[in-house]
Amino acid sequence: MKKLHILIFFLITFLCNAQESETFQYLNITEMKTKTMKELRILRNEVFARKGYIFKSKDLQEYFSKQIWYKPNPDSEIQLSTKEKTYINQIKNLEKNISQNTCSCITCIGKQNIDLFPLISTDFLEVDNSSYKYDKLKPAQVNSTDMNPIVYGNLCGGGSVWNITCFTNIKYQLMFYECHSNNLLLKLAVLKDDKSIDFIELYDSSLYDEDGGNIIDGFYDVDFKLNENYLEVYKIYRKRIDNPTEETQFDTKEIRREVTRYGLSKNGLVIVK
Repeated sequence: MKKLHILIFFLITFLCNAQESETFQYLNITEMKTKTMKELRILRNEVFARKGYIFKSKDLQEYFSKQIWYKPNPDSEIQLSTKEKTYINQIKNLEKNISQNTCSCITCIGKQNIDLFPLISTDFLEVDNSSYKYDKLKPAQVNSTDMNPIVYGNLCGGGSVWNITCFTNIKYQLMFYECHSNNLLLKLAVLKDDKSIDFIELYDSSLYDEDGGNIIDGFYDVDFKLNENYLEVYKIYRKRIDNPTEETQFDTKEIRREVTRYGLSKNGLVIVK
């Protein structure tokens, strides 16, 4: 009976270790090149996490603590196999190459800065509170002399434009400008072969339009979120809150919102369901 218990114990241990090792997958270099700097950092450190390493970086510790396989062990002595060392060095070399390359678009900058995405309207409207992100976008900013004339004409006399992607045949540009009596606005410009083919409002309000509604009868705001792989545009319908007081007569509530998700592909704008 004792031998049977020992056999069962080793069998369970073997199956658990086998299951854990099967969960970890080594990516090839082609797969690695599709990853952002943030994802590469996680991949590199997963090798250590699988061995129970306790991370000093708060973000890594928080990430791996959410993985069901992570078992932190303060007494663990990390020993790497030759395969693991090679894998880690491949990732490090790729991270180094990405960081050394000069970025001229937001998606490239996002690969170098793990906290850049998502980009939202307040990153532009409240620059004093989010100067980190705003300043990081400078390499992607388009000089006024290089702007498409139609894009430049849509800036109402002044503003900023950034290249979102680094595609050559098609460009997605983020426009930030003042219009409608100094109201700040954001817009997406889509250009193919340097010719403007589409504009999409990213931050606006129907209140700016003559027949755009009012807070009593209802109106809508437009807002957005730009992520690493897609753009979400929100159309948010609002109206004044019920039973307002003198102090809350301009307070509104959300009635509903419509969400459109776009993929910024090298062949053109794609609606993603």
